[in-house]
Amino acid sequence: MNLMRRFLGFTSALLVSLCLALPLAADAPLFRVPVTDLQGKVILPAQLNGRVTAVIIANRDNADQAAVIGQEIVFKYGANKDFAFVTLADLRGVPSFARNYVTGLIEDKIKVYHAQLVARVTKAGRTYVQEYWFYIPDWDSRVTLEMLKASPLNEYAIFDQQLSRLNRYDREKAERQVLALRNHIHVFILDQQGHIKAHYLDQGATGQAMTLLGSLLEK
Repeated sequence: MNLMRRFLGFTSALLVSLCLALPLAADAPLFRVPVTDLQGKVILPAQLNGRVTAVIIANRDNADQAAVIGQEIVFKYGANKDFAFVTLADLRGVPSFARNYVTGLIEDKIKVYHAQLVARVTKAGRTYVQEYWFYIPDWDSRVTLEMLKASPLNEYAIFDQQLSRLNRYDREKAERQVLALRNHIHVFILDQQGHIKAHYLDQGATGQAMTLLGSLLEK
């Protein structure tokens, strides 16, 4: 009987371990196209394996507001080894000759945000951890569009449509709608296999996102 209990215990532990080690799904929207960090280093799906991930998409107009949301999320969950945080910067429209300049500006901003967060975490008597914090500059918006196409929000189904097939009036109307939908701050919550569990919009998303993150990280 004791031997059987030990065997069952070992089997259960092994199954849990295997489940936690499952790789990201092949259709995980964040990795449908290659992604790199600010230094051009490829970010691999394996780096997020088994981690609940928050992805914030921001553009040049709302980056500062998005950073506030990100700081709240990272302050609460950043030390959790099962959590990862990704900032996806939608940088469409930046000409190629200006990318080095823009990269420098972004790096300066990140240093400021980082210093603010470190000070806050230290004041709270905790240790700051940045191991699973990634910044993805999306120069051609390909990653951003893949995420928006995969959104569970009904209104974002338009991103999966071929607007070129519409007549001129409907196409221009749809293009205005797409632009308006893109210009939000987007907060995506991904499960351990990279599937989208929720898509929240703008600063009101902070509380909802943290509630869902807490639930997923407790599992």
